[in-house]
Order: sequence, then structure tokens, then C-alpha cells
Amino acid sequence: MLSMNVEFCERLVATLAHSLWQGLLTGIILIVATTLLRSRGPEIRHAIAVICLAMLVLCLPLTFVLTAPQKLRDFGGSVHPPRTVRLSPICRRLGVERSWMRIGRPGKRDQCDQ
Repeated sequence: MLSMNVEFCERLVATLAHSLWQGLLTGIILIVATTLLRSRGPEIRHAIAVICLAMLVLCLPLTFVLTAPQKLRDFGGSVHPPRTVRLSPICRRLGVERSWMRIGRPGKRDQCDQ
């Protein structure tokens, strides 16, 4: 199984979610512009469509960069402190390193998760 950075995945999902409204807004702008310029030649309508497509392509990386947390953008460090897992005495006696790595039934907590 691939291991991905949680922060990267959150930013990627936020970028894709933002691309929905950005695409909708760009499409509305394109529809309004082509309707207003119906009397003009097809070259102008085509140029506007290409500009809208270029805006969509440029919005993805720009949104990805702008969704970085402010602290990460300012200092280049990680925003989240390193996560520590506190083990119960039962887990320590059993020799379990991290309770979240134990394979159990989904939805059922075992003694090490308490």
C-alpha cells in the first residue's frame, strides 16, 4: 500500500474541490461572453474559449500553492507537530509498538486502543 503525506493529500483534495467552482465560474463566463459576442466572428469566440481553458489549467497549480497553510508558506516547515502515540499499559506488556498498526475487526476497539 502506498504511503502518502496527509498534508499533501489534504491540499490535493482541497485543490480538486476548488476546481469545481472555478470550472463552473469559467464556464459561466464563457457562456456569457460567447452569447454577447454572437455577432462577431468565430475567431473571437474561439480565442475566448482558449483563454478560459488556459485559465482552468493555470488555476490548478495556483490553487495547490495557495492552499498551503500560512505557517508552511512563511517558514517552509511543517505545521503539524510530530504525532505521538500513547500506549496503554496492556499494550506495553504485550510488546505492541503502536496500537493503530494492530489488525482487528473494523469498528471494534480492542484493549490497546483504549
